Amino acid sequence: MDWEEYLYREHSPATIARWAKGLRYFRFCRAYGGHQNDGDRLLVALSDPALDPDMFQPAVPTIRNGRLELWLSDTYYVTDSVVDSAREIERLIPGELVIDPPLDDKHCVCPKYYPQIWA
Repeated sequence: MDWEEYLYREHSPATIARWAKGLRYFRFCRAYGGHQNDGDRLLVALSDPALDPDMFQPAVPTIRNGRLELWLSDTYYVTDSVVDSAREIERLIPGELVIDPPLDDKHCVCPKYYPQIWA
């Protein structure tokens, strides 16, 4: 299976593009899969790890490498309701603190790796 087949196995290119364009800060991140036991998620990274993560519920907070990461998923999947939750949380996110991309590789659907979506 090539990368694009894997990226779009669960969601169509049109769905992922709609989600990507409809979110300001959260990015769709495709699972690494295999033995990683991870799932697809929406992810945003903020440069201030001292922010109160409770204000971003229901996002799951993680502090990693001096930054606050917030992620959302429905178990192992991203759904329209997860995207709706992300839109609500984005209203609370200070844009100047956003680190983009939050995951710096092709698993992260962001302008750096998929500029054609935002073209």
